[in-house]
Amino acid sequence: MSRIRHIAICTADPDREARFYCEAFGLEETRRGEDFVGLSDGYLGVTLIKVDRDSPRRGLDHFGIHVENLEATLERLKRVAPGVEIKKPDRAGTTSEYKVRDPDGNVFDISESGWR
Repeated sequence: MSRIRHIAICTADPDREARFYCEAFGLEETRRGEDFVGLSDGYLGVTLIKVDRDSPRRGLDHFGIHVENLEATLERLKRVAPGVEIKKPDRAGTTSEYKVRDPDGNVFDISESGWR
């Protein structure tokens, strides 16, 4: 069975957002980089991605699905949604094996190895 394991949110202030989620819900910081803060509740990871204040790219950016068998999942995606966009991530540090766009264009990651 596949499971959602990761959610990414774009924000102009990842530090403020991290404090909010940690203080309000007890999430813990798991990773930090120049342009992101990673949080977790022990199961689901939340990555807060830094964007410019005036960027239209704010809010939910993508989510990640942990799959048991990557090759079988890729074949199933191609069968149920011919023409669906499936590509390797182009960002260094991305831990998913593929980025996918659903039929409406929403982005999600798929990974067999999972997220830290």
